[in-house]
Parts: sequence; structure tokens; C-alpha cells
Amino acid sequence: MDHRNIAYGVFDWALTFRWAYIRSNPPPGPPRKHVTDPVQSPTMAGGLYSIDREWFWKSGSYDNAMEGWGGENLEMSFRLWMCGGSIEIIPCSIVGHIFRKRNPSPFKKNVILILRFNLGRLAEVWMDEYKELFYEKNRGAQNADKGDFSSRIQLRKNLKCKSFDWYLHNVYPSLTAPLGKFIDKKGVLMLGGVADSQAGICSDFLNDEPNGNRHMELRACSSNRKRQWVMLRTDGKITGAFWPAMTICLENRGPSHDVKW
Repeated sequence: MDHRNIAYGVFDWALTFRWAYIRSNPPPGPPRKHVTDPVQSPTMAGGLYSIDREWFWKSGSYDNAMEGWGGENLEMSFRLWMCGGSIEIIPCSIVGHIFRKRNPSPFKKNVILILRFNLGRLAEVWMDEYKELFYEKNRGAQNADKGDFSSRIQLRKNLKCKSFDWYLHNVYPSLTAPLGKFIDKKGVLMLGGVADSQAGICSDFLNDEPNGNRHMELRACSSNRKRQWVMLRTDGKITGAFWPAMTICLENRGPSHDVKW
């Protein structure tokens, strides 16, 4: 285990949990002074964690209307951060996990339907206007049944939880939220400006899983290459249009330096 490259939990707008690594993606929170210092984590995998018993129940435990499994880890992650808690990865706490080849608890219905139900519930309760970014990735969830989640809405009110906008700015600020009000244009970054074009020469970050401090080069434009698609934000920054590139901005330090993501 490399204590200088600890993994921490993040997510994309399809509400898929992912791991990020501190060497290429600095974690949120104050800089760590020692390799044993905790790492703040926007989300958690959900299977292995430790939490104070009283806080677990006070903060809402689980949404017991969710079905099977899937999405409960993100629901808990958003809720804990927004309602006064935090999530930390402890480098010196090492737990082994063995993955089964088969699910020991068969689902009662199609897994896709379960995920639509569960993720739709958490989106409606916790994500405010940003739920639209999830529904852009999962149209099926938008119109799917989500059950009665009024008790979870009331829980959020009772705990006086912060907004999802607060969560993004304070817990996961590196994730670009491409709501219409924040994005000026989308397309490929072509010589001459941002354009939706398959002709000409475009920027390319050369990797479908880009990491920070990588070189950008010019390639033939292609609207089918996600690694070329960018967003021009209203704050003037240019970032990738798809996760994980949307967590990385384009940087140009002048004519004598290479352009990097």
C-alpha cells in the first residue's frame, strides 16, 4: 500500500461511485502534513466504515425504502456532509475485502430498475437543481417510480442541512457542474475558438482517463472522441465535458511553456 497515493471516494453525474488518487487528484480539505493524516473524502464506498452509533441514527441511518443495494453509499455521503458531518479515509486503518463471484442476496427485480429507484430517491431529496445533471445521464430514472420520500425531505429540514450547491463548492470543488447557467459553450476546442465541428485541428488530452499535469496536444477534430470535448464556463475557465476530464482545467503558462490539463 502506497501511503503517498491514498484513494478517496468521488462520483460522476451518472451517480457512479469512483476512486480518485491523491497523487494526481489532490483531495479536498487542508493540505496533509504527514502520510498518516486522514484524507477528506467526498463520498464513500459504503461497505466498510466506522461511525458513532448515536450520530448514525440521528443523521438518518439508511433510507429504508431503498431496494436491494446501490446508491445508499452516495445518499449517506451527501447527507453526512450536508448535515454537519464529514467522511475521512484513515490511511493506517487497513481492512481486507474479498469480492464474491456472485451476489449472495438475489435481487427481487431487475438491477437497472432498482438503481433507477434508489438513485432517483437520493437525487430528489439531496441534489436540489443539480439532480438535472443526473437525469441527463439517466433518463430512465427521471420518470421512474421513486416511492414516497417525504420523510427524507422532512429529515433534511429537521437536521437543517446545507444545500447541494454548498456540498459541491466546499466538499468536491474540483467537480464541474455543467448546469446551463454555468456553461457558456460546449464543443471541441478548435484553432480559432470553441466550436462544434469535426473539421480542423482540436485540442486533445490524449487520455480517456486524464490526470492532472498532463500535456495537451493537437489532433484532427472528432466529435466522437470524449477526450476532445470541452466546456467553456461562465467564469472563463475551460474544462473537459465528461468525467473525469470535467475535474481538470486547461492551463496555459505562456508561449515558452507547454499547455497542460
